[in-house]
Amino acid sequence: MTWRRLMIDTTPLREAPAFRRLWIGSTLSSFGSQMTSFTVAFQVWTLTESPLAVGAVGLAVAGPAILFGLLGGAIADSMDRRRLALVACVAQAVVAAALAGQAIAGLEQVWLLYVLVAAGATVNAVSGPVRRTFLPRLLDPRLVPAGAALNMLAMHASLTTGPMVAGALVAGWGITVAYLVDLLTFVGAFHGLFRLPPMPPEGETRRPSLRAIGEGLTFIRRSRVISGAFLTDINATLLGMPFALFPAINAAHFGAAPGHWACSPRHRRSAV
Repeated sequence: MTWRRLMIDTTPLREAPAFRRLWIGSTLSSFGSQMTSFTVAFQVWTLTESPLAVGAVGLAVAGPAILFGLLGGAIADSMDRRRLALVACVAQAVVAAALAGQAIAGLEQVWLLYVLVAAGATVNAVSGPVRRTFLPRLLDPRLVPAGAALNMLAMHASLTTGPMVAGALVAGWGITVAYLVDLLTFVGAFHGLFRLPPMPPEGETRRPSLRAIGEGLTFIRRSRVISGAFLTDINATLLGMPFALFPAINAAHFGAAPGHWACSPRHRRSAV
């Protein structure tokens, strides 16, 4: 039927158990990460009532992403990718536990939030390129497009529902509960990664080096399509939404309720 052709193809989830486990775990982890993104920003606003301080959270994410993102690609070419992803998952869980711990202890130190956010962003920057190589290794080539669509569905569903659930939890039970829920999502993420088959580097194994990073930058510079895509994404990321102003707008016009901020356009956006 015609309407079925418009639906997302779930064949990869049925035919590839390893991909299914990874997809479920990654979806849970992404959902938890979006919850924490909201909760950290809300906590910073609560402590400072400063849009500048909230905006600095974005800098704490962007800095490591730029500095260590290229390193992640070089590392992915030099060691077993499953092992690296598992180590990164454990490191991310440690950061999530530290965020929950500081909330439980009532430390209320903005600098500590920046440090923990930067630590999590560093891990994500290193592990991100690795995780993006899993799809063609787990799926038959004919299923790769459907698998990519499922990954996009999970990402945008997390972008929408994660902050909304976090807002409800913060409003009802406080920031500690939101952080703890994120920590629990790593159980599913670790299970999905642990059950993956070994994924050694393809072709010649190379040690991470500045030369390898330079070769990657040269490739991007020489490809107009890829460099254009990079610039477009950077522009949308940096200039697309005034995220740091949302808590101030919420406080001025909506009574500062966390649920209102969680339902702001930034958190309800969908793919364009």
